[in-house]
Amino acid sequence: MSRLYRLKCRLFGTMLKNNRHNRFNYHGLDIEIDPKTDPAIAYLIYRQRYELPEASMIQTYLKAGDHVVELGASSGLISALIQQAIGPSGQHLAVEANPALADLIHRNTSNRAKVVSKAISYTKEAFVNFLGSVDTLGNRIAEDGDVRVEVITLSALLEGSSLVDPVLVCDIEGAEADLIAQDSKALHLCKSIIMAVHPTLADNELYDEKKFLSDLQKVGFSIKNRISNVVYLERFA
Repeated sequence: MSRLYRLKCRLFGTMLKNNRHNRFNYHGLDIEIDPKTDPAIAYLIYRQRYELPEASMIQTYLKAGDHVVELGASSGLISALIQQAIGPSGQHLAVEANPALADLIHRNTSNRAKVVSKAISYTKEAFVNFLGSVDTLGNRIAEDGDVRVEVITLSALLEGSSLVDPVLVCDIEGAEADLIAQDSKALHLCKSIIMAVHPTLADNELYDEKKFLSDLQKVGFSIKNRISNVVYLERFA
């Protein structure tokens, strides 16, 4: 992306935000964004390009009545698409570590999603520092994080819910490495996975996309589709 293109995105995004009062049409849905959202992100939402691979996977593979566990719900745009796909008979658990986004997720899902303001983490500590961003690009667990957040594992999340055979939708900015390595039991409870894969460091070694996909296959999932860094996998029969 060239510097000129980024500048155009920001300028156009600023005009969009001012004219639309932070409401946008996102794949046919009326959604709200945080007023502090980067104008370049607003532009991508307007052009229907924001999180496009993940959105395409959800529209293709989720169906009415599915139960969904969503990790990394952010501002609730993908959450709104999930709700559209699963309908009123599907249950939806949306996990977002940035507590400032909880109300926005509720509004974008018409209060149909159950929002959990915790961080997915496998640390021995009960709380972690979280660096929050309304643009989601900077959202991550970090020592210099400005918010103290309670942690939860996928196993604990599922044990405390009534979800049966859920679909896992996961975009947690690299934390999926620990999820795969330490919580394969919980993954086996999911019938399918839509996951954004982010190269990261694990045990001081690069945990890249090839390693991610290999390990997901080892814990019982077969890859059915891939768009950019987003993969769709189904549990072995």
